[in-house]
Amino acid sequence: MAGSRLSRLSILQWIGSLVILALSSFLLAIAWSMVEEELRFLAGSRIVTGEVVDHVLVRSQSRGDAQNRAPPAHYPIVRYSTETGKVFQVQAREGYASARSRSAEGGVQSGQDARPVGTPIRVAYRPENPEDARTLGFMQQYFTAIILAITGLVFLLGVVAGLWTTARKSPSA
Repeated sequence: MAGSRLSRLSILQWIGSLVILALSSFLLAIAWSMVEEELRFLAGSRIVTGEVVDHVLVRSQSRGDAQNRAPPAHYPIVRYSTETGKVFQVQAREGYASARSRSAEGGVQSGQDARPVGTPIRVAYRPENPEDARTLGFMQQYFTAIILAITGLVFLLGVVAGLWTTARKSPSA
């Protein structure tokens, strides 16, 4: 009876390990593809310095009461010139939440934007399609991929450590 219970537990551990292993592999594959796509875009791009000319205020689309919604974010609008002198604009991929404080009336007051008008920002664009542009910055380019990769590696290391511990505890036949 005890042997049967032990084998069922062992089977469940293996199934759980395989599920977590699949999840970690999926997260690592997504992270890799995000970095690869970014590097592919940069390989065929020209990099210039643009300038913040305006901001777009984007409000949270989440449902629920106003207290639990994410604060509105300002996305810089960056103007850049191509090698041929044509001028284009692109919205930055990363928004900045306004500094917020509660007023005496309970309302929200917006503070200073993180990237004020006139701030230089690097922009990568495709020479064959200059409207296909992205603002550059480490956080904008790689943050999500890094978080996914770290999460996938933690899951992977957890599976390896769990299986190693289980193998060490099992009696040798």
